[in-house]
Amino acid sequence: MAPTPAAEPERPRPARLRLAAAAVMLAWALGSLFSEALQQIALGGAIVLCAFAWKRVEVDRELRPLLWAAGALAFWQAASPFVSLALGNVASLPRAARYGQFADTLAPIALLAVSSLGVPWRALGWTLCLGWIGELAVSLFQSAVRWPLDHLGSWDFSESVARARENFAEPGEPPRYPGVGFHFHRLRFSNAAIATLGPALAVALYGRVRRHKQLWVAGTLVTVIALISPMLAYARSALAAGFLMILIAALVALRARERAIIIALLIAAGAVGYLMSEPWRQRVASLDENFLEGGDRAVSMKLGARLAEEHPLLGVGFGNFKSAAFELPDSMESQIIRENDTLATSAHNYWLTVFAETGLLGLLLALLFHALLARALFARCRRGSLLAFGGLLSWVGYQVISLSHYIPFHSGTQLTFVFVWALCLAWRPREVLGAPE
Repeated sequence: MAPTPAAEPERPRPARLRLAAAAVMLAWALGSLFSEALQQIALGGAIVLCAFAWKRVEVDRELRPLLWAAGALAFWQAASPFVSLALGNVASLPRAARYGQFADTLAPIALLAVSSLGVPWRALGWTLCLGWIGELAVSLFQSAVRWPLDHLGSWDFSESVARARENFAEPGEPPRYPGVGFHFHRLRFSNAAIATLGPALAVALYGRVRRHKQLWVAGTLVTVIALISPMLAYARSALAAGFLMILIAALVALRARERAIIIALLIAAGAVGYLMSEPWRQRVASLDENFLEGGDRAVSMKLGARLAEEHPLLGVGFGNFKSAAFELPDSMESQIIRENDTLATSAHNYWLTVFAETGLLGLLLALLFHALLARALFARCRRGSLLAFGGLLSWVGYQVISLSHYIPFHSGTQLTFVFVWALCLAWRPREVLGAPE
């Protein structure tokens, strides 16, 4: 599906290493569509492959500061719970599943290293395109028909559908669950769509790609699906991120007339969706309440602010947000989370959660990582990388969603964003970002 990267002189890679790298990346792509567990297995495979073939791994010198920042952040995330326990900031270590998410921070290192062994661009393109068509088909079915099974989503059948899927049926209609594709949780579905939207949007809107018919059609198709997904899932922040990404892409890549058409279509789509969907009207109307005193987001963010205030330098330890929140003195927020403990999983804000869990040190490392990531994507974009432009759009989407969600809580979503960023940095462009045709 994707055009062949421009040939560059490089050391030949043994066929078995190229096959192993392709297997890891295809498994990661399939995991982003079907299973968080498969993504984590692919991450483990990438780390093992890097350790096995480290002498043949070559990462561009300009990307090494980014990898060092990711490694330093992962190291501090892994160490911080033990430091907090030793200092008496918390009474226990986090549960293993939550603590193990520090390994997700190593994903950029592993993926960029593996990509230097070879990337199966065409196979990845077909996998993601056909996979998202399947996602949309299942999602439309779930939106139209009440899902008949009590357990489905992560392929381990361990979670209840009713616990995670909200009911957004029209008043007077039978209950309906929002479409979540092959994912267990609607936020994994909608946020993964925003991660994919960036490169798809770059391919769909940029004029120079239109002579590559297959590529342009695939990019346009995935763009449309990635926008429909948060609409079906009633994911407000993801839809806002998608609209902003389209606006930025239109301003950069299109002529004035095309830009005006895209903006008009965005406004029309938003107005039609709002006017014709009672659940969406309710979702928009509940925005203020969500962030006001006693609202869900307000409660979680106050908990995060209190934890950060009490332990500003080192935090309460990576993964310890929930246990530390329950140890806070009695307050209105404490009473609310005892009735609804899902509000205590994080501060529902990426930066505030990082600050509360890993302190000022972790916050500075996270800021450094994201700043270096944006810088690397922008530098490659200026040199003509179309996919780097898409990766930069996905980075913007990540920041928008992070204002009301702690994205790494769902490892599958975090690993999908990292997968997109790493591939966008690994691309060697043939197309040049010049004046639009």
